[in-house]
Amino acid sequence: MKDRLLRGCIAGAIGGIFANMWSFFMGWMELSTLRFVDWTAIILYGHIAPFTLGEIAFALLIQLGYCAGAGIIFSYLLLVITSRNLYFRGWLFSCATWAMVYAVTLLFKVEGTIPLPLKTVISDFIGASIYGVVLAQCVKALIPNTEKSLSGRSIINFMPEPAAKRFDKDKDDKDK
Repeated sequence: MKDRLLRGCIAGAIGGIFANMWSFFMGWMELSTLRFVDWTAIILYGHIAPFTLGEIAFALLIQLGYCAGAGIIFSYLLLVITSRNLYFRGWLFSCATWAMVYAVTLLFKVEGTIPLPLKTVISDFIGASIYGVVLAQCVKALIPNTEKSLSGRSIINFMPEPAAKRFDKDKDDKDK
């Protein structure tokens, strides 16, 4: 797929689906007190759980949109950083995003997101890690063969050089 924006969007959404599956499973097992969709629902609706089924469904769509947006950012970041060690870079990107979300909700003291028990923090960290690895895998799978041939180097390093010869005035005057 040649369109970088669409590639990042699809990869981010797929990563979000896997991360949310993990989050729903951990919530069902009662190993997490706040699922990813609950974070989004709290921000959207301004109140803590319980949420209606409709609220959860809409919050899930918005949360997947956030994941798709993060995938787009990651896809464009690969222009600046190399795509070598892509899985590590995807994991690092997702952990940084996870930490920023935690920091913002802590700084703004968003009710329902603080304080959190250790089991929820660990579950969310694992979910973010799943997102990063799946994001990297999907981006890698969707990269067109022309970019894969760059063997993990940044595209910026392959800027074209001018094809024209340099103008040498003295030499040209002698030829005349």
